[in-house]
Amino acid sequence: MEERREKHAGRRLQDASGPVSPPDNITIKVTDGAVVLLEANVGAATSALFKVTTIHGDVLTLTATEGEEIHAGVAKVGLVSMEDTLDVQDVYTWIVEVDGEQVGPRFSFNYDANGEDGDGGRRLNQPAFISEGSYPFGGQSQEATGRIYFTVDVYYPDWDNWYATDFACTGTAIKDNKTGRSVILTAAHCIWEDEYTETFGYNAVFIPNRDATTSQLDSVNIHRECSEDPCGCWTLSGGIVHKEWTETIWPDSLAWDYGFWVVNDVGSHTETICNDSTALDIAVPASTFVVGVPEPIGQQGTAQGYSIEKNPDFRYCSDIISEINPHPDFEVKTLWMDTCGLSGGASGGPWSLDFDTTTGSGTIFTVNSWSYTSGTGMGAPRIDPSLGRCLMNFARQIDIKDLEWEYGYGVDCDRPCLNPDGTPARRLRGESGERQLCNGEEQK
Repeated sequence: MEERREKHAGRRLQDASGPVSPPDNITIKVTDGAVVLLEANVGAATSALFKVTTIHGDVLTLTATEGEEIHAGVAKVGLVSMEDTLDVQDVYTWIVEVDGEQVGPRFSFNYDANGEDGDGGRRLNQPAFISEGSYPFGGQSQEATGRIYFTVDVYYPDWDNWYATDFACTGTAIKDNKTGRSVILTAAHCIWEDEYTETFGYNAVFIPNRDATTSQLDSVNIHRECSEDPCGCWTLSGGIVHKEWTETIWPDSLAWDYGFWVVNDVGSHTETICNDSTALDIAVPASTFVVGVPEPIGQQGTAQGYSIEKNPDFRYCSDIISEINPHPDFEVKTLWMDTCGLSGGASGGPWSLDFDTTTGSGTIFTVNSWSYTSGTGMGAPRIDPSLGRCLMNFARQIDIKDLEWEYGYGVDCDRPCLNPDGTPARRLRGESGERQLCNGEEQK
């Protein structure tokens, strides 16, 4: 079967002239009155602006002028600790602008107040700002996140025929507090394919911690082969998405671009067993998915995923979260990381707040969803708390046998669920075992 990249994260890495990955995470430990020097090549410019931004969105602008801070094409400005500039322990990012245009890369550093000769300060454990790179921290997120492959039947006009075609995405095993099943968080377009066939995928598998495989197969041929992966792989029972995802056209559909694959804890696992269990959420340290986090805009976010271009390497980016309108003709807005360079195959990978590099974990609150076909940037849906909980509860309670028969369900969470007799329903199935209805329509 031909492997194709999934739709919305399927784009190339950033151009060489754009923002580049900063150096490794730097923690600057200084005593009161010490100077942190920022330096940049500005060529023949007679003035330049150093813009320093904290993780909380505060911006400090310093002006460099020829003869003062600029000598022989190099601009240098100093930030003084514990005074009017670096006055809190924080994560800083800085750029240099000449005539309103950014020159050179975007850099970041951690500032650790009251350090003495590199000791005595509190080290900040968030990752440095990075456009895209190999994930180095290990921990829970790497072990719980993995590669998803699923199949859809695609019509190829040149051959006038339909062919089973594999698509690649990323997903994360999350805590569902339910025995007998496990749940994987991913993007909706990694479940119900919206570009070619508008159908649920089938023949889906999940390979956690693909990064740790010992396979010597190349990035293409490794594919679904999981005999040398640390915990083997799982066959997925079916997917759960919002009904609106299946009925709404891009970009309005982006608000609904998240969903869940459900895994039967019995009979789904293949190859190496971890933690003496074939249940996915026991075999790997399932992550916590939080619906309804405090306002994420202005905070540092960390996104992760398995880009096809770097397969099977686990990749990540880290940037300040903002908001964007994907298309001026539409009103929908999504969350956005402007410099994130993750590419095709990373869709469905987790976005986290408060990511801790010592544990490799953070607060997962949404997923990689879309990007433009050129340049950097990654978007994610802003998940409505009540609708997100509704969809999660459906994934926790749906009869797995029904799900395996249907491949997936599009759930209408905007309507109250009713029993067949019209009474409010608290469970997804009535006392008689019949499927419950939502305003008279079967929940499919």
